[in-house]
Amino acid sequence: MGKVLQERLRQTRFRGEEHEALLNLFVASNFLRQKLDAACLAFDLTSPQYNVLRILKGVHPQGHPRCEIISRMLEPAPDVTRLIDKLVSKGMVQRKASDEDARLSVATITPRGLMTLDHLQPQIEAMEEYVASRLTKTECRTFSRLCEQLYGNQTP
Repeated sequence: MGKVLQERLRQTRFRGEEHEALLNLFVASNFLRQKLDAACLAFDLTSPQYNVLRILKGVHPQGHPRCEIISRMLEPAPDVTRLIDKLVSKGMVQRKASDEDARLSVATITPRGLMTLDHLQPQIEAMEEYVASRLTKTECRTFSRLCEQLYGNQTP
């Protein structure tokens, strides 16, 4: 059993290796999420808003309708419409009617949204460097594979 988790939770016994692994995953995820939240806050963004911008940058200059954004989010948010509305009000995203279906609106990232992501990029790279300083490339590949084993072939 890991001493770091025991000290962090002030707990010496776990129901088993699976319980300890689950708690470790939660603690690690929360730790990295706090780093991302702090980086986003410096740019008046939430991490879900950053996620939407990241998705839209990936298809720039095209965009996505709301349903496609939801399907690509790291953590699907309950009210993506509101997230997009906030990004529109900040001038980072714009909406237009879909060429294929006028009932759909398509969100695209604006130059301001691209610039914000460019300015945020050093903090994201710092998080990647932090991971690289703690895990080897082989460990990163193994960790990714293990995570995919946990959530792969599952419906959200």
